[in-house]
Amino acid sequence: MKLFTPKMGEVPRRKGKPKASPLDRVDSFMSLKATIANGVMKPQETYGIYVSEEDGKKFGLKFPARTIADSLRRFIRDHGLERDYHVVKYETRTPGEWFVSVTYEPPIDLPAPGRDRFSNFGRKGDRVS
Repeated sequence: MKLFTPKMGEVPRRKGKPKASPLDRVDSFMSLKATIANGVMKPQETYGIYVSEEDGKKFGLKFPARTIADSLRRFIRDHGLERDYHVVKYETRTPGEWFVSVTYEPPIDLPAPGRDRFSNFGRKGDRVS
């Protein structure tokens, strides 16, 4: 062990984490990521992936639904789309099968401060004849 001081130079760089994931080999996962990145989804539209325990064994994942949901959340966060997309995972009626869904919910713009949405409707002075 040795002591590091600022006189010794720059701080050593960290070792990078591997970027490869077993999910990068799954076509359905990659097409879902491409759908999110391309902005193809319409408001309130849901896309998803069915995941079974066999899929986890095939790709070497202990909890495949959790891994897929976490990867999608990280992808959405890295692209700055947290307000627009919501990721949910749940177990289906079939034992051992999970569904990971991504829903596009764009934020609703609020009216200007001090005015509500219906402030110009219903007044006699605002009507055009």
